[in-house]
Amino acid sequence: MKTSCLDYDQEQLDALISDIDTYHRKVIKDQGFNINLPNTRAKVESVVYSCFTSYYGGNINDQHGYIDIFDQVSDFAYHLAAAHAYSDANKRTTVLTMLLLLKRAKIYINFLDSDDTTENKLYQWIQELVQRKRTYKQLAQELREHSQSLA
Repeated sequence: MKTSCLDYDQEQLDALISDIDTYHRKVIKDQGFNINLPNTRAKVESVVYSCFTSYYGGNINDQHGYIDIFDQVSDFAYHLAAAHAYSDANKRTTVLTMLLLLKRAKIYINFLDSDDTTENKLYQWIQELVQRKRTYKQLAQELREHSQSLA
């Protein structure tokens, strides 16, 4: 299974930021309310740029301390959920975005995907991450253990 980190160029970063906004609108349409907060896009951009770019020609794994894509998307998940960029559905948007990033890398995460957040294991992982009951490295290990290759 390919688990290399993602190191995006400007076009890919812009597309991911737009995708996150699209995912959030879908979650809100299905399950929540939407009050626009100031600086939403700036918060999302900050998280995306900090997790998916290398700098000065360096290696993204070395610069961020990522072992693989699981570390990377777990770090991203923590920062996106904790940034609280949206008035509602931050964790649900984070879960959806994280799963879609892994799917693009041809990785499937096997877990109970309940609409009830009290029964949704991945949602609970994100909740514990934001509450600092677990680290992004622990979440990454959970993802590794529940992953299957789609290739």
